[in-house]
Order: sequence, then C-alpha cells, then structure tokens
Amino acid sequence: MMQLNWLHQTGHASLEMAKLFVRMFALPTYQDARSWPAAQRAIAERCLPVLPGFLFLSSLLSLVIIRIVTVTAQSYGLSEFALEVLVRTLVLELLPLYSAILVALRISLPDRTNHTDIAQAWAGLLASLLFTGLASLLAATLAYLMVYGLSPWGLASYIGAIGKIFTPAMSFIFLLKTLAFSLAVALLPAGLAKANELQAFTRLIALLLLVEVVSLVGNYA
Repeated sequence: MMQLNWLHQTGHASLEMAKLFVRMFALPTYQDARSWPAAQRAIAERCLPVLPGFLFLSSLLSLVIIRIVTVTAQSYGLSEFALEVLVRTLVLELLPLYSAILVALRISLPDRTNHTDIAQAWAGLLASLLFTGLASLLAATLAYLMVYGLSPWGLASYIGAIGKIFTPAMSFIFLLKTLAFSLAVALLPAGLAKANELQAFTRLIALLLLVEVVSLVGNYA
C-alpha cells in the first residue's frame, strides 16, 4: 500500500508539474503583461535581499575549497591539475546545486500552496539562473586570484585551461543541468502543494540529486 501511495503521489506531482510547465511556456503567458512585473517583484522581494549574503557564503565556500585543493595539489606536486579540479568541483558541480537549493527555499517552497501562480514559477526559474551565473563567475574569479594573484600574466594560461575544461559536450551538459535545476525549482510548487515542509524539502533534494547524477554520468561515463 505504501508503494502504491508513493507511486500515486509521484504521478500526481509529475502531472501537476507538467501542467505548470505547459502554462509557463504557452503563448498567452507571454501576452499577459501582468506576469513579468509579478515575477520581478517576487525576485526583488525574496531573493535580492539575500543576494549579498549568498555571494558572501559562495565566496567563503569557494575560498575554503580553493585553498584545500591548491595546498593539497602543491604537496603532491600536482599544481598543474589544481585549476581544473577547482573549476570542475565548484563551477560545474557544487555552486549550481547550492544556488538552486537557496532559490527553492526562498521562492518555491514557502509559496508552494499557490502552485498556479505563473509569475512565481518564472521568478524561481530566473532567480536560479541568475544566482548560478553570479556564483560561478565569482568562483572562477577567486580561483584565478588564488592561483595567479593580481598578475595579469596568468590570464592567457587561465583562459586556455578553462577552454580545455568547457568542451562543447561539457558546456552543453552544464547548460542542460543548470536549466534542469532551474526548472525543478520553478515547477516544484505544482507537485508539492499538499506536502509538509520536510517532505517538500526532501523531494526537492532528491530531484536535484537525480539531475546531478545524470549530469555526472554524462560528463564522466
């Protein structure tokens, strides 16, 4: 019975999320002039106030990981691989997941009972993309500063290293994963309107981790 109940809940959640997805990208939504100001207000009211704290924590997390990786690489004589490890760990994996969780906690989960609000869904989608982009750019900048310092002479080498990591296939998978995270955050309220806070958060994490595992398989299989 528990398995049947779980399958029924999963099916219902998937159906509601699919309905919201269709409504988000339907032509009448774009023609509704009220949707975009409402989405902008949701981002401004919920996400922008925590943006400084988010960037600070992202910087702190990035600096700690950068320091650990660079010191460890130096101790084993593998400094030339440190930058690649940093970019793959922070930009490709950790920060997109961290950004999506934060946006879900700020926008999607608190208002999941109002799951028919298209503006709320767009706010979650756009905020997740924005936070991921800012956190990734900040981490990439900090990685350069920690490895090369303020000298501009390492820029060419750094860009070359980044180019080797972000191959067309890797870039495509990264974009797909970031978009999948953002859509999961945006569509989550439709499937979790009747769930309590713990259930909603647990299912959010499970969905995001599923996307992460699929992306890892695509990148490294």
